[in-house]
Amino acid sequence: MLFLDLALFYFLYKKISKLKNSNESYQKKLFFFEKEYMRIFEKSTGLYVLVDLDFNILNYNKKFLKAVGMSPEELLKKNLIHFIPKIFRNKIKLLQNYLRYHNEASGEFALSNVKEGGSIDIFINAIKDNNTIFMLI
Repeated sequence: MLFLDLALFYFLYKKISKLKNSNESYQKKLFFFEKEYMRIFEKSTGLYVLVDLDFNILNYNKKFLKAVGMSPEELLKKNLIHFIPKIFRNKIKLLQNYLRYHNEASGEFALSNVKEGGSIDIFINAIKDNNTIFMLI
């Protein structure tokens, strides 16, 4: 089910990008797709995070914010690797390198909560589109 959320989320992102470059007659469609995109992004059962190729955080949903225990202002200044426990850092860097040459990747990791301490086991599904990587955790 979570993978279907990621696929739909990615589809809507692509539609929005395409419509933004279209003429004004598409504004109603654009509004619908943006609204649906945000609904899925915030209401999904999964943790979503968008990162650049260096894994700097570009956007996230509330569930990801809660899982890492940071404020929105703090989170946007961070790199995803900051939230991966040291034991998994080499593995996440391999995933990062793999995504430089491929469009999809996945793997098992852990995610640290910097506020409360501790970590949770996670499975990352990632899709790359140009310089943005969509992750469903």
